[in-house]
Amino acid sequence: MVKKQPEQRAYPRFKVRTGVSAALGETKIGTIADIGRDGLVISCFDINDQDEQGRRGSPKLSIFHDDGFSLKNVPCKILGECYQTQNAFGSSIKKCHIQFNELTPEQNSLLEKFLDHFTDKPFMSQ
Repeated sequence: MVKKQPEQRAYPRFKVRTGVSAALGETKIGTIADIGRDGLVISCFDINDQDEQGRRGSPKLSIFHDDGFSLKNVPCKILGECYQTQNAFGSSIKKCHIQFNELTPEQNSLLEKFLDHFTDKPFMSQ
């Protein structure tokens, strides 16, 4: 019997609705798999196919919705990356686990708005 690991996150994760995109730095773009108050997971591809590009310095994350919502320049840290698959153009699709660093009061307010309007009920992540 496999023992289920307890949830280690301080905040619940939310499933993100359609129409949301994310950009990590200038080279990684994709969609958000799940998000919480302390971080998120994105499925993305690297425009330049340079794995280490996003790890240099302190990357900034931006979140966009089709209706015009945007949360920009969120300081963050990449906790890990794993390959999922390759797209039709031969670029690797990655799953990036991202932790938010210190957010400004305005960014915190926009994150709360995002969680209220663009996500569904919390779920237990794997």
